[in-house]
Amino acid sequence: MQTRIAGRRGRNWPLESRAWTPNSAGRRVVEALHAWGYERFDEEAVRAVVKLLVTAAVDDGGAHLSLHLTDHQDHALVLVLGSGPRTGRPDDGSLLHAVAAQGAADCGTESAQDGRRRWALLSLTSSVPADLPKALPQNATP
Repeated sequence: MQTRIAGRRGRNWPLESRAWTPNSAGRRVVEALHAWGYERFDEEAVRAVVKLLVTAAVDDGGAHLSLHLTDHQDHALVLVLGSGPRTGRPDDGSLLHAVAAQGAADCGTESAQDGRRRWALLSLTSSVPADLPKALPQNATP
């Protein structure tokens, strides 16, 4: 489903709580960002962040998951909602550390009666100047 939120684009997808879901979720997000005209972002990092967030939701064991994406000013907000039977307050420190290590500008988790929310804010601008290739040979200098 595609929506428009106060001048922003948005997409959301219901997801199955299955082992293969994190990979397909990452692909969907990258495809949506390309469809919106973003071309110079780190696709591997975006896929990795989405995979981390969705994997955590699948691991909670809930039957219902959803993935939400919106963009604003060269940033994307990825939100994963999961209804999970896991009780108590899980330690999300390692998840947040892993998401931040992929370059997320911000990230977080929240617990509620009906499940958990996990989110990450990602920059969609490349730090590589347009005239430089993404990977330079080892002996090359910019």
